[in-house]
Amino acid sequence: MPLGFPPGMPKVYYYRRLAWLILTPWTYLRYAKYRLWDWQRQEPWPRRIAVWAFAATLVAVAYRFGVMESLLLAYVVPLFVVFNITGLLGTFSEHHWGTLLDKPARLRLVLLQQSRFLLDPAPDRALPRWRRVTGWALWWSRLVFYHLPMRVAVLPGDSMHHDHHHRHPRTEEWTSSSYERFDHLRHGCPGFEDFPHTHAWSLAEAIDRVFNRMSAAPRPGVAPRPGGGLLAKLTARTRG
Repeated sequence: MPLGFPPGMPKVYYYRRLAWLILTPWTYLRYAKYRLWDWQRQEPWPRRIAVWAFAATLVAVAYRFGVMESLLLAYVVPLFVVFNITGLLGTFSEHHWGTLLDKPARLRLVLLQQSRFLLDPAPDRALPRWRRVTGWALWWSRLVFYHLPMRVAVLPGDSMHHDHHHRHPRTEEWTSSSYERFDHLRHGCPGFEDFPHTHAWSLAEAIDRVFNRMSAAPRPGVAPRPGGGLLAKLTARTRG
């Protein structure tokens, strides 16, 4: 909500707001202010001194050896620009923000998020040869130029299967959580039989699902209509 994403707004509003946050310099200035100053207000003085000593040393060494441009391109731009963009895309693809606020904590914990896998279906073998060739060319193009950058920059490590993390936040097998999630599904999701896993097959699909659910949620201070909307469907699906 501090970023301007209250629930209950039209979906197009969320897309325009996300685009505005990515394209306007205001976002990066606000992010830099937080990263350089705001977060330190509650930190002990030794940590503040250590942070600023590190920053001053980094700049001084870069200036001494004439590599300020390299520091800008290798550290400042990735940290204060690229990381901000990927953070926004990741944030608005994992949680259905502002939804299910009237539900018990356990129910909300497992329905509030989704996994985000990055893969397209293979072209149908029954298609004519020229359509199969075209289909595979598109498949590989999306894999290399779309899914792979999203995997590296937006969904690194085990962040893809976020619904499993919500079900087992203290697991010791986080390094192999992809396989653990698959094994969990094969055995009927013990302990979570009534809470089905959800996932999207691309980052764009995941963001669209989040915005759909946020748009269907009641606005702050407005009670949901009895028996209607996505909230009622989710509740019925969980109970059933």
